[in-house]
Amino acid sequence: MSENKAFWENEEQLLEQRRYDATWPGGQRAVDNLAKRNKRPVRDLINDLIDPGTPFFELSTLAGFGMYYPGVEDVPCAGIVTGIGKIHGNWTMIMANDSRVKAGTYFPITLKKHMRAQAIAEKCGLNCVYIADSGGVFLPMQADVFPDDQHFGSIFYNMARMSAKGLRQVTVSTGGNTAGGAYIVFMACESVMINQQSFSFLGGPPLVKMATGESITAEDLGGARVHTQISGGADHFCEDQAQAIATIRD
Repeated sequence: MSENKAFWENEEQLLEQRRYDATWPGGQRAVDNLAKRNKRPVRDLINDLIDPGTPFFELSTLAGFGMYYPGVEDVPCAGIVTGIGKIHGNWTMIMANDSRVKAGTYFPITLKKHMRAQAIAEKCGLNCVYIADSGGVFLPMQADVFPDDQHFGSIFYNMARMSAKGLRQVTVSTGGNTAGGAYIVFMACESVMINQQSFSFLGGPPLVKMATGESITAEDLGGARVHTQISGGADHFCEDQAQAIATIRD
């Protein structure tokens, strides 16, 4: 009896360690690195987004461990936080890239988790809020992530279909969204960008330099001012993450 109890107590400890690994990838050092860029952990942003004192029902927290992708054994929490919370009393599906996990890039397990959350939202008639901070596809696995049905493009197809059904698609960009990640900003019914922190483009300044020889900053290529005041790709210009989250709530 005592051996059985000891076994399961050890299993519980292992489970708690795995939960910690999923919710705190990179530990305190990763949080400190975010702070240097005036950014906060994604679950803190979600907590500010939902109604005070209400729960956030997170989905698939332990997804992404033991995947053994090329050079990447684990993708903590699949690199994306998904779950349901109340915003102004309305249950809402929230999908938020965790930039602490490979710069928020998408692995096959990330896509699966993201689209499962979208499927739940569509079936249950939930509006969607995306907290976008993604480098797009994980390039070593581009052929497994980008070109086919149920790959990256299906995310945007789902956004368009849900929008047509009257389910609001709202994105707050809290960092750099490159390549496929940029579409999460531009496909939304309404999107928010942050001055000197949000960037959206298909190819960044290094790619522009290689292709055209032109030197350009990320801000001038696809910053918040460009997309809220020139291109029309985004709707709201904010100065920091707190203002951006408040704009979504408003």
